[in-house]
Amino acid sequence: MVITMNQLYKYSQTIPNKIFINSLTYKQVYIKTNELIIKLKKYIGDNKRVAIISNNSVEFAMMLLALMNLEVETLLLNSMLKNNEIKEQIDELDITVVFSSDNRYISFKEVFGTHINEPNEKETIIIPIDSNKNKNHNNDKVLFIMNTSATTGRFKSVPITINQITSHVQASKQSLGYCPDDNWLLVLPMFHVGGLMVLLRSLYNGTRITILESFDEEKVIYLINNNKINMVSMVPTMLRRIIDKIEEHNLRVMLLGGEFIEDDLINKSTKLNIPIYKSYGMTETTSQVVNFNVMDNLEKIKSVGKPMKYVDIKINTDKFLEHTKDGYIAGEITIKSPMLMKGYLHKNRLSGYFSTGDIGYFDDDGFLYILDRRSNLIISGGENIYPLEIENILYNNPYVNECAVISKKDSKWGNVPILYIVTELSREDILKYLKSQLANYKIPKEIIFRDSLPKNYTGKIMKKALRSCEYEDKES
Repeated sequence: MVITMNQLYKYSQTIPNKIFINSLTYKQVYIKTNELIIKLKKYIGDNKRVAIISNNSVEFAMMLLALMNLEVETLLLNSMLKNNEIKEQIDELDITVVFSSDNRYISFKEVFGTHINEPNEKETIIIPIDSNKNKNHNNDKVLFIMNTSATTGRFKSVPITINQITSHVQASKQSLGYCPDDNWLLVLPMFHVGGLMVLLRSLYNGTRITILESFDEEKVIYLINNNKINMVSMVPTMLRRIIDKIEEHNLRVMLLGGEFIEDDLINKSTKLNIPIYKSYGMTETTSQVVNFNVMDNLEKIKSVGKPMKYVDIKINTDKFLEHTKDGYIAGEITIKSPMLMKGYLHKNRLSGYFSTGDIGYFDDDGFLYILDRRSNLIISGGENIYPLEIENILYNNPYVNECAVISKKDSKWGNVPILYIVTELSREDILKYLKSQLANYKIPKEIIFRDSLPKNYTGKIMKKALRSCEYEDKES
């Protein structure tokens, strides 16, 4: 199955007047995408790989659909990148054609405004790939490329293929369910896999999306409280900003992932009957590969759920082994799935299971628990300290706005935890609160107060920036 024009053609015929993207119907999107394909060909020529940079918009979504149909490899660039960072990434992949929502490169406005000769109907309507040809279609064909930062700071290029997308949208439909009237609010950036897959899941299901350029609290609250949307994907930082403003709602799914989710946030959501689906995944796995409905499993709120269809997860204890307090064996989470990339570009192909770098375990019911990133693990005096455990306790305190625990080298203990925090609490208050719930060796040795913590585009706290020397201590 080819996700783009096959689906658009199908729905333009069966549900032509149904809204797809904001106010555009499936038939309108199909016709406009056909026109855009013809226009894009003039810019792309024989190039097999291009790049695109934009914030969320209807035009960005249309460009992505058209580029998918042309089957050129499209590098999705983070809109926050500086020009020198963009140059580094496009040079690395030998890209010379770049489309952008502004005038830095080939602008969307120029592409959409390109004149095409008035074609006849056969030339205008691009009939989707027929079933016989589709049988021989190259499902390993790369459609998108996303760059992720490694622990060293050097980006790695993740290819996303037709087969990965197909496997994901099918598995997601099974785990999240489906209603013909679904309207998914898209606030995650489409240059990230979480936002991109909202667009493609909705296209696969023949449902609707409402795109916002960015996370606007007032607009999001309005859409939720007035029952304009019934599905949304967020990261916890976003939900924290709006949770106390949610009143009546018609939410069927709130997919929450991308970073750690503290218990207090989940508890507030369940009291409001918000159907939180906790999830776990990454760019390399084409978004979520694990999820579950928290409302149906309240005793499992610390879990991230069960593996989705097509996903095989094993806990590898070869390099890391720990027994949890409940007697479970924790190790590195490894994944095998058709949703998984074949390997980073310009790197060796993967064989067997992919090592995520996350530490976790399964309980007796098959629910997966994440202890932390292995790179975040703090070994202090031979004891393992998981920053997420400390952060969870702090976030359960209503006076803590933001926090992050990182490691600092220590001549006596090897490494010790230090805490960055945004709060009105005093140092003494924080220590008293933590000491009532944690062993002494887990108590942060330094507390650094901030007005805010560094975050990426989606609002995720960047511990890498905290580990650097860019930020001078305000108070410790």
